[in-house]
Amino acid sequence: MHEGSSLMWKGHQPVSRSRLIRGTALVVGAVMFAACGGDDSDGGASASEETAPAAGASADPFENLVAAAKEEGSVVFYTGESQQVLETYAQGFKEEYGIDVVIQNLTQGPMQERLDQEFQAGRVQADVAGNTLDAAWNERAAAEGHLADLTEEELPNMAGLPDEHKGQYHVIHRLNPMGVFYNTELVEEETLPDQVVDIPQMADWKGRVAVIDPTLGGAIHEWHYQILQVVGEERYEAFVNGLVGDLDAQVSGAISALVGQVSAGELMAIVGIPSSLTVPSVNAGVPAQVYYPEPVTIYRSSLQALADGPHPNAAKLFINWLLSEEGATASCGGGICTPPHMDVEGQIEFPETATFVDGITAREVGDSYINGLVASAAN
Repeated sequence: MHEGSSLMWKGHQPVSRSRLIRGTALVVGAVMFAACGGDDSDGGASASEETAPAAGASADPFENLVAAAKEEGSVVFYTGESQQVLETYAQGFKEEYGIDVVIQNLTQGPMQERLDQEFQAGRVQADVAGNTLDAAWNERAAAEGHLADLTEEELPNMAGLPDEHKGQYHVIHRLNPMGVFYNTELVEEETLPDQVVDIPQMADWKGRVAVIDPTLGGAIHEWHYQILQVVGEERYEAFVNGLVGDLDAQVSGAISALVGQVSAGELMAIVGIPSSLTVPSVNAGVPAQVYYPEPVTIYRSSLQALADGPHPNAAKLFINWLLSEEGATASCGGGICTPPHMDVEGQIEFPETATFVDGITAREVGDSYINGLVASAAN
């Protein structure tokens, strides 16, 4: 654990990111932007002309991207990250390039639904989508022409990413563990179980514990799927029935409200929640902590540029900045996550056993099995 970090783990020694890799001006609300101007390229250029830069342009694709992005002047970012982190993004990118970051704060499920509506209407308002790596959604959106190609020529900071953390239409910029967020005035550390499947034995949590609604998908499906894989169907179903049924766990997609309830002592704990949504509260001094019972699931935060967004160049430049040391520090320097391609001061250190799972399979199993099981246990 980095010095000064407020996180802790029960039953684990921290491990560095390098070992793991080896195996919001902030504006909140919906904002409408007009599409960018027409294409300035000369479709009738000869082969020899195509090899030379246009008048006033640079031979460097990244320099051209920067110039075009500055002309656009802003970038619209759909994401579900914490306000504190988004403020650092907006400030840092504005200082670097003079470009405003406009935020629409949406968790993954609602964000994807909104983008699908925008795709169908032919009026895409977002420039960058940030979510858990949902490979199935990405593949469909790319096949329908809604995602822009990301290349190292335009985004040089992509070069430092491991191959498993980048693709033609996405990059991974944060690795985050899923854990348990608990109120330290109500829960004693020594009573916390090492295994997540033993949490239903916390009888005093009855009626005062929450679990995130799995229909949100993404990281929540991956967390459930990891447990299912490790302990098997019988023990996994006993865990869900014990937590949601016997302990009367609140099942909710209102994550910020849940975090507030734990911080205020109205709930004792939230089980299965990303570090990015809890650590900012810990850092703010609320009487709460995070711990990571086995098995520990990592979720990967991805970025996609929308092909028909109003500011396509600023979209790519923003993604490239988020992959820079400054962007990575803005993301992870508060102990919220770790970048997949570099170490930054203040980053979280994962438990040694933390792993990520196949997102496509997790979503399929989540939609066909996990959602229904949790809903049944809640009734």
